[in-house]
Amino acid sequence: MLAALAAAPGRVITHRHLLETIRGKAQAERSEYLRVVMRPLRQKLEADSGKSVLLINEAGVGYRLRA
Repeated sequence: MLAALAAAPGRVITHRHLLETIRGKAQAERSEYLRVVMRPLRQKLEADSGKSVLLINEAGVGYRLRA
């Protein structure tokens, strides 16, 4: 997931695109999986995982990595 976000810094990557990249097209509708993956990433990368500055959630759309 981090590689997909880093490939397009500053751009919003849709939930669907991230899921297809990570899990394949058959899992493209399982957006709850993204939250499961995002939490440990935030814990490792963010100074305060409760207040994300690098890994930004665009509600209802996807995620972006702050450039």
